[in-house]
Order: sequence, then C-alpha cells, then structure tokens
Amino acid sequence: MKCCGGEFGLDDWTMAVTMLLVIALSSLSVVLADTGLGKDIWTLPFDNITRILKIYFFDECLYLSILPLTKISILFFYLRVFPKRSFRNAVYTVIGLNVCYMIAFVLISVFQCRPLDGAWLHWDKEDQYQCNDINAQGWAAAVFNMVLDLVVMIMPLRELYHLQLSLRKKLLVMCMFSLGIFVTLVSILRLKSLIHFADTDNLTWDYVQVGYWSTIEVHVGVICACLPAIRSLLTRICPSIFGDTRVQTSTSRSGGASSRLEGVVQKYHMSIIYNAALSYDNNAFKAYLQEYFSWEDLLLLIAGGHKANHQWLHDTQTRSVNSSYIASDNPTEYDYVVVGSGPGGGPLAARLAIAGYRVLLIDAGDDQGNATKQQVPALQLQSTEYEPMRWDYFVNHYSNLTRQEEDSKITYRTPSGDIHVGPSPPANSEPLGILYPRAGTLGGCSAHNAMITILAYDSDWDSIASATSDDSWSAEKMREYLKRLERNRYLPNSIAGHGFNGWLTTSLTQLKLVLEDQKLLSLVIAAATAAGQNLLGKIVDTVTGLSDILLRDLNNDGATRDQQVGLFQVPLAVDIPEYRRTGPRDFLMDTVNAVNADGSRKYHLDIQLNTLVTNVRFETSGTKPRATGVDYIRGRSLYRADPRSESASVGTPGYVNAAREVVLSAGTFNTPQLLKLSGIGPKDELNRWNISVLVDLPGVGTNLQDRYETGLVGKTPTDFTLTTKCTFMDSLPDPCLEQWQNNSLDKGTYTTNGIAIAIIRKSSTSDGEPDLLISGAPANFQGYFPGYSYEALKDAQHWTWITLKSHSRNNAGTVELRSTDPKDTPIINFNSFDTGITENDADDKDLQAVYEAMEFSRKIFDNLVPLDGSFEEVWPGPNVTTEAELKEFIKREAWGHHACCTNPIGPDTDKNSVLDSRFRVLGVDGLRVVDASVFPKIPGYYIALPVYMVSEKAADVILSDAA
Repeated sequence: MKCCGGEFGLDDWTMAVTMLLVIALSSLSVVLADTGLGKDIWTLPFDNITRILKIYFFDECLYLSILPLTKISILFFYLRVFPKRSFRNAVYTVIGLNVCYMIAFVLISVFQCRPLDGAWLHWDKEDQYQCNDINAQGWAAAVFNMVLDLVVMIMPLRELYHLQLSLRKKLLVMCMFSLGIFVTLVSILRLKSLIHFADTDNLTWDYVQVGYWSTIEVHVGVICACLPAIRSLLTRICPSIFGDTRVQTSTSRSGGASSRLEGVVQKYHMSIIYNAALSYDNNAFKAYLQEYFSWEDLLLLIAGGHKANHQWLHDTQTRSVNSSYIASDNPTEYDYVVVGSGPGGGPLAARLAIAGYRVLLIDAGDDQGNATKQQVPALQLQSTEYEPMRWDYFVNHYSNLTRQEEDSKITYRTPSGDIHVGPSPPANSEPLGILYPRAGTLGGCSAHNAMITILAYDSDWDSIASATSDDSWSAEKMREYLKRLERNRYLPNSIAGHGFNGWLTTSLTQLKLVLEDQKLLSLVIAAATAAGQNLLGKIVDTVTGLSDILLRDLNNDGATRDQQVGLFQVPLAVDIPEYRRTGPRDFLMDTVNAVNADGSRKYHLDIQLNTLVTNVRFETSGTKPRATGVDYIRGRSLYRADPRSESASVGTPGYVNAAREVVLSAGTFNTPQLLKLSGIGPKDELNRWNISVLVDLPGVGTNLQDRYETGLVGKTPTDFTLTTKCTFMDSLPDPCLEQWQNNSLDKGTYTTNGIAIAIIRKSSTSDGEPDLLISGAPANFQGYFPGYSYEALKDAQHWTWITLKSHSRNNAGTVELRSTDPKDTPIINFNSFDTGITENDADDKDLQAVYEAMEFSRKIFDNLVPLDGSFEEVWPGPNVTTEAELKEFIKREAWGHHACCTNPIGPDTDKNSVLDSRFRVLGVDGLRVVDASVFPKIPGYYIALPVYMVSEKAADVILSDAA
C-alpha cells in the first residue's frame, strides 16, 4: 500500500480497480434502498419499480466484474510468491479463465433482453421483449464463480503439501492459503437465496436477501485478498497494538541454524519470489518457506492481531557486546589475542573461541551495530561518512604533489582548520591527499562496505598454492571455506559449490525494483544490448523476463566460471527477510551470546573495544623472538583517522598476554604500521625512526595494491522513480527509510546497496581472464572526498557506470610510518599508473583496460531506448572525447577502495615475503597476520569474500598447529 510506503504491483492495481467498483456497488445499494427496495412491489409507484430494476441492471454488471477481478488480484499475488514455472503457467491460465468469465457474463447480462431497456421495463409485461431466462443466467454465473473460487483456493495447496513439514504444520500452511473458503461459503448462501428468488412475484421484497448476500460476497472477497495490506495499515496506525511481534531463540549460526519468529507479513512477501532461480523447480521456495515461515507465523497472520506475551526482539541489530564479556584492565592471559575485528579478525576470533580457546578480540572502535546507517543496505555510502564509526585516511596516488593536485578530489586543511576539496585552496592550506574511507568499529570495514560478495578467481588461489608449494591454498580447497561461511538465500540448497548454513547471508537485489522504474529498466536493456545480448522476442518487463537477461550466479562452481562475461545480478551480504547488512559482527554476537542449556556462557570470547594496540610484546631470550602479548591504550577515538580524535583523551595504557599466539588483523594500513612499531619491517625505515630492529623484513608495508576505478556519470531531466522520495537520511522524515522500517510487505528501495547490475568484460590487454566489472547505480558518484555521499545522492537524476579493473598489475604502493606515535596514521602512496610498475608496459595495459570500460559505458548510454527520458553525460563530460583526453582523465581521477597486499604471503626465497603459507610472520614465533594484507596479488573483483575465506582458513591452520 502506498500509505505504508510500498509500491503498487499488478495485484495492487487490480485490487484498486476492484475497490472502485465495490464503492460504486455499495453506493447503488444505498440508492436502491432509498428508492423502495425492501418494500412490497404493490406498494411502490411504477416509476420506482422501473428505477430499481434499472439500477439493478448496472448493479449486476458491477457484481459480475468485481468477482473475477478479486480472484485475478489474488492470482497476481500468487505470481509474486511461487517461482515454479509450471505453476506460474497455470496461474496465467486461470487469470485467462477469469477474464473470460467477466467478459462473457457481463455481456450476457447487458444483452439479457432485446431491446436492452427490456431489462428494466419488461416487468409490467405490457410490451413484447425477448429476454433470457434470468434465473438460469444467475445460477450459471454463480456456479461458474464458485468453481473458479475453488480453483484459486486449491491451486497452491499441492505446492505447499510437498513441504517437508509435519502434517499439522502442513495443514496450518494450507489453511493460510485457503482463506477464500469463506467467500465460497457466502456464494453458496447467495445461491440458495437465488433459488428462492426464482419463483417470486414480489421482486422488490424478495431481492433483498439476494442483495445482502451479493454485497457480503464481494466485500468478504476483497477483505480476504487484502488481509496483508490491512494488517500493514493497522500496524502503521496503531503500532503498539498491531505492530510486528517477533521472538528470537537463537544458537550460534556457526554451529547450527538460527530459528526466528519474524513479522509474518514481512516473511510472506519474501525476496525468494524475485531472486530464486526461476528456471529451477520449487525447491528454492520450499527451502525458504521451511527456513523462515514457522507455523506460529501462520496463526498470527490468520488471527491478524497482536500476539500476547511476546516481546519484539530484533535480531543481532539490537544486540550489543555483553558487558559481562568485556575484558577488564587486568593483565589477563588469553590463549589467543586477536587485534582487529574486521573481515579477517572477526570470524577468526569466533572460530577459535568455538573451538574451546580463551580469546580476546581487541578493536580501536566501539560497536555501532545498532546504527541505522550501518544496518540499512541503501545507506552504504552514508555509513562510510557516519562519524561514530568512520576512519578517514588520506592517501596519494602520486608522490608528486603537483600531479596529485590535478585530481578534482584532492583535499586540503585550511589555516582555519576547515576542509577544502578541489583546486584553488586558500593560501597556506595543507594538502591531505585523497579520502580513503575505512571503518573504526566492531566488524571493521564490513560494517560500511558495499556488501558485494564475489568469489575470487580460481587462479588467485592456485597462484598462492604454486608459489608456496602449499596445496591447501588451491581453488578447489578454498571453495570449501565459501561453503562453510555462506548462508545462501538466492539458490536452492541442492546447488553445488555454495553453503547454506554459514554465518554470512548472501542474497540478491529484488528484480521487481528494476521493473518499477522505467529509467532503470531502460539502462539494463541498453547494457544488455551493448554487451551483445540478443533481446529479440524476449519480454523484459517481468521478473522472469529480466532474470533471463541477467545471468544467475557470479559465484557458481562451473568449470568456465572465470571465463564468463555478460550481465549478472550481484550477490550481497544482506540478510533476508529483514533486508539488513550482515557480516562478521553477527558471527561475533552469535558467539558471544551463545549459552549452554543451564544458561552459562558457552564460549570464552571477550571483546575489548575502544582499545588502540600500540605494539606487540616479545620474549627474546630464545633462538627466535616470540610474541607474548600486546601493549595498548584504552580510550575513545584515539587513532587520528577518527575525526573526533582531536578532542579525545590521552587514554589509559595497559597490556594483555597471549599464552599461544597473537594475531594481527588490523588491516592493510594498520597491520604493517603495527609490525614496524614492534620492530619488524625494513631496517632502513626502522633505523630512520630509531626503532630497534627485531626482524629485518623488507616486504612489510610494500607491495601495496588496489584496483583502478573510475565512473561515467549521466544526468536525466526527471527523477528515477526508485529514489525520488528517498532523502538517504539527509533530512527526516525519510519516506524510503520509513518504508524499510515499517512496511512488512515491501521494504522498497532501501533493501539494496544501489548496485543494480554488474557487467563482466574482458579487455584487449587481459591476461586471459575477464578483468573488468562495470556496475551501475542511481547516483552521481565521482570517487571519494569529504561530503561525497551527500553529493552522490542529493538528487534523483544521475546514473553512474562504475568501472573496476581487476588484477591490476601495479604493486608499487607503500605504507610507511609518519612517526613513532601509534596514534598517527601512516603515509600511504599507491604510485599509480606510470609512476608505479611499468615493466612490460604494465601501466599502459591497465590504462587501456580502464579506457575500454569507459568507452563501453558510453556505448550503453548510446544504446539507450529512452523508456522514461534520455541521459546526458556530465562526467567526464562532452569536452573529454578523444582517446588521449579520456586516458588523461583516467590517470587524473581514478581511485580505489580495496587496498591490500602489504604483508604478502610468499616463499622463504623471496626477500619481500612477510608471511609463510600458514600466516606466520617470518623470523618470529607466536605471531600471525590474517587480513587483506596477506595476499601476494590483489584477488578477484571485490575483496571482502576472499578475506572471509582467508579468515576461515587461518582458523583451521591455527587450530591444526595448536593440536
């Protein structure tokens, strides 16, 4: 319902038309009563009798239209729910039968007499009219209507019966889908009154009973069809009475399924409708229904009201770190101390604790898991600039300041302390560099990333296996970690190569969002055309048709997966049906909050927040230095990447011991900084800062890599329907946020990160595998700078094709100490393009690939069939036309946000190796690194999933060594 923040589907539009007819029918019923219906015919003036029959003529046409339209609305709703193709075909057939019923009986009713006015004039038998047998006509319409009622009611029962549920639960499920039986019962009662009416001579008196049952029949039908929407409306008006009631009883998702009683209507309108593989059988629907649709839900829906004695407990979004499990300042000894709670450290700490070890997880940030800007997928950009959890690094793409200042995103601090972005800063302003958003909070960058979950190439894993002679890194074996961690919700659980019981939910954007916006649909069609897909004869304005264009699974287990090109939907780490961000924080919360049967704590995982680790402690009396713990400072916002650090306290120093090992998972920038501050790194740099050299490892802080990313932005004269009402919390109320929060049936635009599609391409300079991912989003996204999230979404008229170059060849970036103060951020320089690796024309090959992607993006706009307006390129814009101009633009404006590889795994023979294949820091004992810095080469397209898999592998390795 629109009033509840939703968008109209075909079922809603059909019901809207039906309601208009019901209103007309009800109004005419009042007129009939005022004219004399209900009185004996011989007491009425002749004109009133004629008028009553004339009104009845139109009443009958309305009645015969309302009945099939109500059923058609329900059938359109079935099309939302059931993905099985054969069932959907049957639904289309029954829709056709209802259309035929409506046309046939309305025409029969209109032409019941010849001439037409005989319908209301023949009662006095003074004129010769040829009329049908009205009674037989009424009975035939009633019988056919009841047959169609039963067909519509029975249709889903077979699908539901085959669910693997107990008989009692099956009956409850089928009961929910059989509410239409009440309409059929009313129809039978109406038919009985028709039999009595057939022999009447007092039609104005005896028609009353028929009229009552006819009116009741159409109203009951509408109510049954609208029950979910009615409940949603009541929830909005009286949330304390009719609001969703949810109960959670959960064990750790790592060890078992999490059972939840969710808002029933929210589950009923589930995303599996749009995202399950429609070409498969209905196993996906069965699995989803069994996972999320408990029998208590059905009772709640049927009751339609408040379920007493149940408290609404949100999932992990309302859980914070239990204060009883927070480590104290006492020098407690743990088995393992893990520094950093992000994609590397978070899952690892949970796995070690589940295995029975005492684990302390330390993070410099706090817990913002309850924050709306972290939870809502569409607020992903806003989350990166959300002050309570944002860390702002400023990096350089070029060490030459003059060249760096050519980037329109260059940021300065003015003498007054303000931030200036772009050219012509005030005199004496300090150049900071290019904003590189990171997150300082529980969950690390998984708390603000784009939630895109794409598997790395097989060659990424196999190359590590080959370089280290460690077969456990092979792609085949690494795939097992995907199966362990994934909780796939967009494929049937019979599909090989995926996991369905892990801690990371993966889902797809609902295709219906694309269909609801003609601009967006036209862009998808244009992208498919530009990519060479033949759309001739394809219907693309339906979910099924659109899914035929978008190849299904970017993470499939096929032998040719790494050679696939074309259009794809993007797997997202979004939990359904809540449609909220999910990630390592959920795994940590499940582990921290897990209890035994007696209520006692199940796993010894302590989480110490607002704690900045300053260095690793070592015991140096043995043949090798051994890590024994870490020193830290406790306090909020201590690290200077935190925008609140200037007003932060000095902090309280402390330390903690690790009986077994210390694991650094502080990330690509902070882990090499910590190693260097602890005396491990290039000796020349350490000597320059008067840091005692514990181990000379030249590779620490080198080998920094990232992807090259650019954008091509178009502007259209009118708004995208999808985002026109959204304020992205820049102002409140935000209608799109209210829909996400309150609408159980349809959570709308905010259920996705905004990335509608991904296009995989192979450039002319590729090393054999596709190396370009082009994604589209309704935003004006030109890269990262302070305030970028507002600028990107301040209107609803821009679209950006974002280019991402995978397997970039440049590894010349560095992370170097700015000072010996652990609160300082390091100096980060990527040395992009021709200032980096130029051997074998590596820089030119990367540049050529990005150029080809930009040209392809222009081709998409050129191929656009404007279903709702065209697009004018605004960035780079019409003044950047030649190949040379576009390449200069790319070198000037390109950015990245997947920094990695600063502590690479490698063989002992490589002087730049920092880690062995078991994550151990070379030259010391008891110290490992598990985060994005461990890769020798940047993997795949997006780095989050590869790091999750590395974390799972590291847990196995550490537990194996501990045994």
